Amino acid sequence: MDMKELFINKLNYRIRDCFIRFSRTAPAPLLGTYEIGLNEPLYLDSVLRIDIDGGKTDGDSVTLGSIESRFPNTVNELSINYPVVGGAVVKDRFTPLERYVCQQALDDDDRYRFQMARDDAYATFIKESTVDPALRHIHAMIGKLSARRFRDATAWNEILLSLAATRSSSRRFYCVAVMVALDHASNVTTWGQFQKDWHAAVSSRPADRAKYSPASIRYWAEHDAPSQMRRYQGETVRSMLVGDVRHLLVWGRIHHSHIAAYLYFRFPNAYITYNVTKTIAHWYEFPDGIFDFISEEFKDIVVKVHSDLRSLTTGSPCGSRRSSDSTRSPPGSPQQHRQPSPDEDAKLRHAKALFKAFESSIVSIFNNKFKRSVVDEATGLFKRHHFVKQLDRTEHILGVGNGVVEFNGPDAALLTGYHTYPISLYMDTNYIPYDEDNQFVQTVYRMLRSFVPDDEMAALDFLLYYFSTSLDWLSKESLFLIIHCGGCHVANAQIRMFDGSVELVQNVRVGDLLMGDDNKPRTVRKLHTGVDRMVRVAFNGEDYSFEMTEHHVLSLKFMDVHEVISQRGSGEDIHYAIWHRCCGSDEPARLEVPFASVKAARAYLASVLRSDKRAIKKGDVIDIQVALFMRWSKSWMPRVAPYRPGAVQFAAKPLARDPYELGQWLGVLVQRNATVAIAPDFKTSSLRHRFALLAGLLGACTAEARYELTLPYGVLLGDCIELIYSLGLGCIKVFAPRRDRETWCCLVIRGPGLDRIPSRMRRQRVSPRQEVLTTQFSILYTRPARYFGVLMELFRRTLGEMCARKMPLSFITDQSRTRACSADPAVMELKGARMVYYSESDRNEKLYKEQENFRVNCNHIVTSNHRFVIETTEHAVWRRFMSYRFKICFKHDCDPANPSERQKDPPLIGRIMGDKCYQEAFLSILVHYRSMLYAKNDGQIL
Repeated sequence: MDMKELFINKLNYRIRDCFIRFSRTAPAPLLGTYEIGLNEPLYLDSVLRIDIDGGKTDGDSVTLGSIESRFPNTVNELSINYPVVGGAVVKDRFTPLERYVCQQALDDDDRYRFQMARDDAYATFIKESTVDPALRHIHAMIGKLSARRFRDATAWNEILLSLAATRSSSRRFYCVAVMVALDHASNVTTWGQFQKDWHAAVSSRPADRAKYSPASIRYWAEHDAPSQMRRYQGETVRSMLVGDVRHLLVWGRIHHSHIAAYLYFRFPNAYITYNVTKTIAHWYEFPDGIFDFISEEFKDIVVKVHSDLRSLTTGSPCGSRRSSDSTRSPPGSPQQHRQPSPDEDAKLRHAKALFKAFESSIVSIFNNKFKRSVVDEATGLFKRHHFVKQLDRTEHILGVGNGVVEFNGPDAALLTGYHTYPISLYMDTNYIPYDEDNQFVQTVYRMLRSFVPDDEMAALDFLLYYFSTSLDWLSKESLFLIIHCGGCHVANAQIRMFDGSVELVQNVRVGDLLMGDDNKPRTVRKLHTGVDRMVRVAFNGEDYSFEMTEHHVLSLKFMDVHEVISQRGSGEDIHYAIWHRCCGSDEPARLEVPFASVKAARAYLASVLRSDKRAIKKGDVIDIQVALFMRWSKSWMPRVAPYRPGAVQFAAKPLARDPYELGQWLGVLVQRNATVAIAPDFKTSSLRHRFALLAGLLGACTAEARYELTLPYGVLLGDCIELIYSLGLGCIKVFAPRRDRETWCCLVIRGPGLDRIPSRMRRQRVSPRQEVLTTQFSILYTRPARYFGVLMELFRRTLGEMCARKMPLSFITDQSRTRACSADPAVMELKGARMVYYSESDRNEKLYKEQENFRVNCNHIVTSNHRFVIETTEHAVWRRFMSYRFKICFKHDCDPANPSERQKDPPLIGRIMGDKCYQEAFLSILVHYRSMLYAKNDGQIL
């Protein structure tokens, strides 16, 4: 490559601009190497004397190395075209121009390069901000940040991450970053340092960039200078409104889209939507503040703009004032007013028309219908597709009532100020540092130690270690801890055995098989006895009732928990969307939102029930102790109901006669003898046999083609009720027509399975009732009695819904879930859970319309009255299952010599469950055990 090509193609300099013109030059091969990327000035130097053979110097000759040391970028030439005098090549030295040397010296100055880059960035900013107003807004809000954010290296890197985290292009706010770096960042002094910081922000991990966005700068500015930001936002919205009003296409009329744009500028961090469709949009937070903004702040802005436009129409028209060069009238002479020109008169007419259009359009802005239209228009602007997926995915943090707890191995730090973690799940309990001398911590320790025998304190430590793993979302091994104990039934209570027979509770023995709620056997492992306060549960409209202890756990199904009601207001009807939010064992919280139309209220209520995990839906099940449920208000009694598990599956048995014929025979015989009964084998046979038996009874005991049984009070009546409920149907007792009301009654059968009855005559079709297995009930306290077992569900109140997720026991016992290739909607309940606990209740009936892939990362706790049979020999299964049985019995008159008995102290339990100070102490204990777990075992339970 010759010298000219080198300058033009590689150095971006012309050779005539760098060297003295008309100097002697000649093409020659280059000795040495030249690095193009050095951007250093080029120097040509002559080799005075070169000893080709030995490379030695002679006299005053200069070696190649010394030449290169004199200049940073030297090109040496050796040519046979030059004469050789005394063995040395004689040639000219080419000297650069002085102005070029000065320019290169300035280019070498990093600060000067930084200033030149800032000037280029400012030119780009002026050019791009005309089409991208966000550049001006971001630059203005950065100017309102606190000076400490520019001095601190971490805060400065967060600002760069926010400017680089744009979905369109990482260089969108590059010009703003250059300007801010030189104007504000005192710790950035060189251009090279800024380039390094910006490159680190652009090439950072996606997880780090997901925490920041240009909206983060707005959040920091509102935090550092709230009054300045409110004033700036108000002025900006006002200028936006004025610009829209004067636009030729708008012509003074303000529409939904304009106000939606103002809202998006005003609240980019407050409201977010996702899953926006044509019919509904899910708001991350319902925009109540949007209504307040339109009614208050925006109203003030509209009034100011209205006043400005009015001044244009009532005052002197623009241009009608006397010009500065006009001749003034002498003193005392009458005033001479110039008539407005046609252009000025046209401007005045335009201002009046603009004012009239604007005045007519703002009349409807402040009614509720217009506001709802504005919210609907704003849904697309506030849309962020991946926002929900970014929430609550940080593994090492825990949201508490007074901030965020950040875990770093065994260390735990409470962040009470601003943080950058995307989190929405917070506990109600505040975090306090662990202090073993704290009186609340000591009281909680005393209660926890009373749950286990004195020689099993190591088991208590393990339980606390296990529960502490739910505080973070780090990788877990999916361990299963089974906590089991006895049942809670009064003496003489009837227990259904697995073979269908009924036994009194005191006659049940170890090894007997009981019928579970999933039609599977439960083996009796151990029996417990004691004395406690008893309650009676009575079902409305039925003679059936049963007794249990006040610590017995009831499985209740929510019935009427959400609705839309209308009330007559002063001017128009107000429609309220009402729902309830689960608060653990506490009474659910009632929430309501007013709307102008029933349709809007129903649509919003449906969206809340779909998106809010804590919103209680009809059919949801809660497992709660009787004593805790009795603390709820009495208005909840008709809103919940116990439920029966459905059709009971018995094995088929050989029967002596056809079930249908037996039913007909019993129906005829009972007319003369009220003491007849159904044989036990027929009541506990297969579903097909029992349906045939019911069909025979209907054929003999019903005069009309209805699903009714007219029977006398007696044994057969009770057997028929038991038969009907064992088939998954329901019934109600009414007065029998044309019969003695004292001795006869009529059973009206209802339920979704009436079509399975093999009736041999055509019967009237009835609308199936879906809630036949739920019945209204009442609870009354009775005298203390003997009971068998107390189910202790430990830590539930403190863990809450964030760390612990409630699942039905059938989720892990149902064999149909072993088909891994099929999608299971119930698995969605495990998403985001840190600890999952199971108990015996009805299976979950929630359905999800969309499938999603996620990693289950939680440990499990199973509380049950029974042990489990796990038919497997795999080590991977058995290493994950652990079992612990509660052995302590609490009594008022406990025996001090009995290590399994403890003194009952209800006031202490009530204080711990109801006082937040004790729950804060328990949370600090769990954090303390987590720190010990990581310090000793690196966070591993096993």
